[in-house]
Amino acid sequence: MGATQKYSIIDPTTGKIDRRIFSDQAVYDEEMEKIFGRAWLMIGHESLVPEVNDFFHTYMGEDPVILTRDGQGRLHALLNMCRHRGNRVVRCDDGNATRFMCTYHGWTYGNDGRLEHVPGTSEAYYDALDKPSLGLVQARVETYAGIVFATWAEDAPSLEAFLGDARWYLDTVFNRRDGGMQALGPMKWLEPVNWKTMVDNCSDNYHVPTTHLSSARVQTRYLGRPQLSHKDQFESPNKHVFVNGHSLTFREAPDNTPRYVHGMSKDTFHLFQAYHEATLPEVERRLGAFRARHVQLGNHSIFPNGVLGFRLALPRGPLQTEFWHFVLLEKDAPETIKRAIRIGSQANNGAAGTVRAGRRRQLAPGDGRQQEPPRPPLRPGSVDGAWSRRCRTRTTRGWCPSGTSQRTTSGSSICAGRSS
Repeated sequence: MGATQKYSIIDPTTGKIDRRIFSDQAVYDEEMEKIFGRAWLMIGHESLVPEVNDFFHTYMGEDPVILTRDGQGRLHALLNMCRHRGNRVVRCDDGNATRFMCTYHGWTYGNDGRLEHVPGTSEAYYDALDKPSLGLVQARVETYAGIVFATWAEDAPSLEAFLGDARWYLDTVFNRRDGGMQALGPMKWLEPVNWKTMVDNCSDNYHVPTTHLSSARVQTRYLGRPQLSHKDQFESPNKHVFVNGHSLTFREAPDNTPRYVHGMSKDTFHLFQAYHEATLPEVERRLGAFRARHVQLGNHSIFPNGVLGFRLALPRGPLQTEFWHFVLLEKDAPETIKRAIRIGSQANNGAAGTVRAGRRRQLAPGDGRQQEPPRPPLRPGSVDGAWSRRCRTRTTRGWCPSGTSQRTTSGSSICAGRSS
């Protein structure tokens, strides 16, 4: 046997990391077990299974999962694997069905996961088959603002505890309206990159003036967006917050300013302004005056796989990630607003969008030149400038919570030891 591989992962003082965490198969395998096998993962949205008996095929890490709404309206996350020989029981993206039959031997499951029928129970199994114990493997399911999360860990904390104070910011997008949100999609594509790289990128603003310079110039010229340079970015009121393991950017906007969304332009701004003013009383009732009027959520990452609003980053090996991009709309928004957002979202962040996997900061027209509103006495999380690298270091330390320096391939944890 060869010598045990041992190397430094992260220096908690400087933030330096070993680049092999983005390519090493052993690290990736541990991540699948101890992060994607235990954390709460975004897997879908309630609007994707709106009716009784609807289902939507999704993933938890690399595990294929069926998100179902059973006959009683309850949500389930079922491992798409027959308990007999491991075949998949669902082979389409979505649909409506009360049962799922394995096409190998005909074992049939209800959409709540129960094993309902086995051919030849008496002849093949002599009536000794313990059917109640052989239902599809189920994950725990909870929802936040219509977004469906699941975890394989029975001892995991509640979703509310997992999100923590990140909800204070997330509410400003996902919990604004009484009618809730609607998810459209997904658009899917593969990128030859480790999942951590893209999750990190989705809450990173430092790269934008360089990576997306050409896109920014086009949007300034044709959509009326403000110019974007490093100077503009460093002087902007955007902030970066690391809270409860999640990484978000936000902006404390001037009063009565609609939040920027893709689809907003100099030609459509008046539509968004009118919609903002019409819905503001309802939003103030739900969020309070300060968050409703001033706090605007920007690009963000919900650890470990939720990025850029509602996009899933699905690991496909240490050097490949599959992305599922959804458009989220407020159900009660006018059709003119919905259409503008649909087109703008795909044109900017779709597979063929102008910025694609990169991100533009989400600022309203004219921002960066107006005085910031008074700040409340407390905002959750560790808050810094939107371009700050300190939050990036905190994110990496969140991935490796012990903040340690050593790992061995035969070790039992992603990070061994603990720093104070």
